[in-house]
This record gives sequence, structure tokens and C-alpha cells, in this order.
Amino acid sequence: THVFLIEALQDGRLHRNAGDFLCSSNNEANGKRWIGPIRDREEAWKGKVSCISCLDILKRKGWLADE
Repeated sequence: THVFLIEALQDGRLHRNAGDFLCSSNNEANGKRWIGPIRDREEAWKGKVSCISCLDILKRKGWLADE
């Protein structure tokens, strides 16, 4: 499971648009077969992130909460 960005993100060299996954922009092929956009934040599925690339970015940026 990827981190799906509801809002655009710009942090240093990391730039993603709303609707991108954290690990890849819409210009890349990763994650193209997902189920569709989330219409509002209340619908957002809050499952456990399993994508190694997403997790690596979260750890590098210090955005991963301690479990």
C-alpha cells in the first residue's frame, strides 16, 4: 500500500502533485493500477503502508511516527 497524496507536496528536491503517490509522480509508471481518486478526506483508507519506497522516504524525512 502506497502513501497517496491528497495535497501537493514540495520539500527540498521532493516534489509531488496532489493525486501522486509519495514514491513516484504521475509521470512514472509505479502504482498506475490503483482503484481511483479519494473524493474527500473522510473516505481516505487509513491502512498500513507497505511500499518500501514510500517507507524509505518517510524515514529519511523524519515523517514516520514511532510505533
